[in-house]
Amino acid sequence: MFTQNSKKSTTLQEGCVYIVRQPYPMVNTSIVIPKPLLQRYVSSMELRNIDTGFSEVRKPLHAHHATNMSLFIQSDLPRFISYNNQAPAFSASDYGNPLAGLMGIQTYMRGSFLFKGRYKILNINFQPSGFHELFGIDAALLTDKLYNAYQVIGDKIRELHTLLQDVADDRMIFALTEDWILQMYQRAVKNNFKQWPDLPVLIDAAAANETIEQLALMANMSIRSFERNFNNFVGVRPKLFAQIYRFNQVLKFKWAHPDTTWSSISDKFKFYDQMHLIKEFKHFGGQTPGRFFNETPPPPEFIEKL
Repeated sequence: MFTQNSKKSTTLQEGCVYIVRQPYPMVNTSIVIPKPLLQRYVSSMELRNIDTGFSEVRKPLHAHHATNMSLFIQSDLPRFISYNNQAPAFSASDYGNPLAGLMGIQTYMRGSFLFKGRYKILNINFQPSGFHELFGIDAALLTDKLYNAYQVIGDKIRELHTLLQDVADDRMIFALTEDWILQMYQRAVKNNFKQWPDLPVLIDAAAANETIEQLALMANMSIRSFERNFNNFVGVRPKLFAQIYRFNQVLKFKWAHPDTTWSSISDKFKFYDQMHLIKEFKHFGGQTPGRFFNETPPPPEFIEKL
């Protein structure tokens, strides 16, 4: 995230636009929660206006528990540096300009995007199973992948992306995007894409680290059948999902409460001990917790409702 250390927080509500203003780097982020009908599929839409000046801003690509799509609006492509000599997760040559990127669940640290200059980026953040239910695509096919969105969902996103290039008003960008998501929902209903009505409850239970036996019982499935279906809808098996989800909750909590000790965080998020936290953090974030936050210092964030 560019926006990490909150000075002021507010409860996000559907249909409202929020502005996040940061003094340096110049990253202004507007956030909209979609209407209730669409919240099963999309958790939020974010529009970032970035001006790094002469500086280069780094955005880590660490483990994350849901799919998201990024539409660049009249913006150049960022650079990407891989973590620990891995094969590059992102190559600009695979994308057109403006970029339309689709990223599935990420299960380990991949590297960092490097931004220098001015960018306007719309992010559509899907619920853990939202992309699968809207588009009928096996979520596991997106796990640990970054794709050109045009190659995955084609003209359905190309039309919106092209339209947004000429829209200056942020509210209109959100309105057009929400209308597009509604069209995708109506298309999913028409095509009878597979839905799993109880899945949001099961995802919440998995995030709370419920046992696989209890999850399968709640779903009225065998353990093997439950794990297979969960993997198809979400992209990973329940235990790994719970670990990645907890890692991201730790990040959010530490950014919001920077003075809290890692020992206290270990207890709060039910790690066995602090070494257990460090081990998972190194896998999902690429570094020890202290080094991660020292090398990626969070800029201050201010949120206000329009």
